[in-house]
Amino acid sequence: PRSQRVTGVQTCALRSGSEAGSEADSEAEAGADSEAEAEADSGADSGADSGADSAAEAKAGEADSEAPSRLVRFASSLAVSCLLVASLALPWTLTEISVEAAPLAGPDAARWRLRVDPWDGVAMIAAGWASRRAGHTARARARVDEAVRMGAPRYAALELRAELHAGEGDCARARALFDEALAARAAAAFDEGVPTERLTLGGFTLPPSLVSECGGLGVPLAPE
Repeated sequence: PRSQRVTGVQTCALRSGSEAGSEADSEAEAGADSEAEAEADSGADSGADSGADSAAEAKAGEADSEAPSRLVRFASSLAVSCLLVASLALPWTLTEISVEAAPLAGPDAARWRLRVDPWDGVAMIAAGWASRRAGHTARARARVDEAVRMGAPRYAALELRAELHAGEGDCARARALFDEALAARAAAAFDEGVPTERLTLGGFTLPPSLVSECGGLGVPLAPE
């Protein structure tokens, strides 16, 4: 019986030792598993962070590379817009006819100006003078009437009318119309403001037919 008790005690001791060993092994395995999982999580987090950083750097690089291209596109668009505006404004400036130049402007100049600005009354006056020089009196009268409706200066229309009447031999009417033209020029000069220097009426000339057909104004311009 004593030997049996010893054997039982040894058996219990062996069992408890084996159980303790198995528990230690399980604890060691659990610790290893937890460490592995922690390392895996940390590796995943670091990989995700590095991936996010690289993506942010890539986007920043793209933004930096797009900035100069945007500037170049804006500059080219601005240059094209300026060229378009200049191309539209250049014909307007080049074809303009002044009131003083209208009596001597050619038919082509008047035609081109009316193509650019169909409502330019001064260009229509120039076309009327061109018709008068070509001997088309009826056309010249129609054009001076149209010029008045288009807003041409009154004195410019009166000068052309005086020329037309003088060409037909109606000298009295031609002189009266030219006198009205001079008064209209003076009124236009005063409308621009009170003159502080010597007043001039512009570079007007006598209508050619008023000189050639009617002998000019018919009265001396200054006392002899």
